[in-house]
Amino acid sequence: MLSSIRKRSKLIMAGIIILIIPAFVLWGVTSAIKTRSGNYAAKVFGKKISVLDYNNSFKACQIKAIMLWGEDYNKNAQFIDLESEAWRRIIFLEEAIKKGLTVTNDELINHLKRYPFFQHQGSFDKQRYYYILARVFAVTPEQFEKIEKENLLIAKIQTHIADGILISDNELFEEYKIQKTQVKANYVFINALDFVGSVKVEKNNAIEFFNNYKALFRIEEQRKVEIIKLQKEDVPGKSDLIIEDLLDNKTMLETAKKFNVEVLESELLLRTSKNIKDIPEKDAISIIGQAFRQKFGESSDIIEGENNFYIIKVNDIKEPYIPEFDQVSEQVETALKTQLSLDLAKTAAENFREKALALIKDGDSFEQAISKLGIQVKTTEAFNLTSFIKDIGSNPLFNKSAFSLKIGEISEVIPAQQGSLFLTPIERIEVTKDDFLKDEKLNEFNLFFDSQKLKEWDNNHLHLHKTTFTLIRTLL
Repeated sequence: MLSSIRKRSKLIMAGIIILIIPAFVLWGVTSAIKTRSGNYAAKVFGKKISVLDYNNSFKACQIKAIMLWGEDYNKNAQFIDLESEAWRRIIFLEEAIKKGLTVTNDELINHLKRYPFFQHQGSFDKQRYYYILARVFAVTPEQFEKIEKENLLIAKIQTHIADGILISDNELFEEYKIQKTQVKANYVFINALDFVGSVKVEKNNAIEFFNNYKALFRIEEQRKVEIIKLQKEDVPGKSDLIIEDLLDNKTMLETAKKFNVEVLESELLLRTSKNIKDIPEKDAISIIGQAFRQKFGESSDIIEGENNFYIIKVNDIKEPYIPEFDQVSEQVETALKTQLSLDLAKTAAENFREKALALIKDGDSFEQAISKLGIQVKTTEAFNLTSFIKDIGSNPLFNKSAFSLKIGEISEVIPAQQGSLFLTPIERIEVTKDDFLKDEKLNEFNLFFDSQKLKEWDNNHLHLHKTTFTLIRTLL
């Protein structure tokens, strides 16, 4: 039964490998790579990877993210590590080439025809294809087809890797026990907010904190846009003429005046901004997303809002910068006050823990000791190794400590959201082989464990080639 489950799950694995292989982070490299020319960026399997190759890989990953997220790309951009994805893509492609894998033109054509956004009335539409490549992805057909051919090649190497992973029944059961065993714990939480009122921040200390952690206060790229606001009745008739007029390098004001439509100008906007004056928030989010996808001075296509339509043009770009202290003094003071409060909470938790240990040594239980100290004991519900725990949130250190300790043992002080805590496990709920065999979701679990084994493969694989993945020292 287990072998048949594993066989079925392999069919799904190839599609998720790229999501679970851990990032191969190259600290301090990317910004230099994007601007450097005339040298190579790194070596993979002994082969020099040029700056152009890296930038092309980065662009391919960006296009893939836009295709995945659509209009939500802007909202999710901060969570997408395109830099690491670009390196991961290069490594996969080199591995595919080493294995002699190829993609035929027929495979590519059939793949492209399946994209729904290139279709009109169920069939591939060449005009729509060219339009989307130019206006949305800003690439030529040749560039896009090369990217998609590489994507198919990467899918093949992922399948090749998945097929090579062998998992025994015992391995599967042992991992199942680790993931399904549950623990309950008592814990004491010391809230940093209780100390905020007692923290005083002197200006010289704030300046020192700012100088040590300037990157925390970096202001990201900002853009200002001009916006032509259209009524529904203006689309498509008048809107097509407006776009055509703007293509003749007319200013937004000139075009708006010519067609008697409203034009607005935003303030400088961050990629994460949500508001533009006189525009509904949902429409503003769509506009801001488009603004960060297009080039300076370029007019957009029609952006559909809830009750209006918009055409925008980016008329100002302010590059990321570190502000002067006076610009962000309030944020610096708040950040420092938060850090000092967290430090005080940690110290308090350590003191309470030491006193509790002394009382327990004299014969008190954990609950009795904490009660004598005048603080509150909280009890978790049953949780597993990766659970999100009520009132604690996602805290891998808490979960790991609870599972590594014996019943009644007390953990070290653990950092938590807004404070510090320590815990003691009070109950362990084990699983049996019968539980394992009767689990109706065993197929899903096997899929999860496959992903963990792939993660292990990737770590080992990259470790073996670490010496060949040598960065140019001048980029560090």
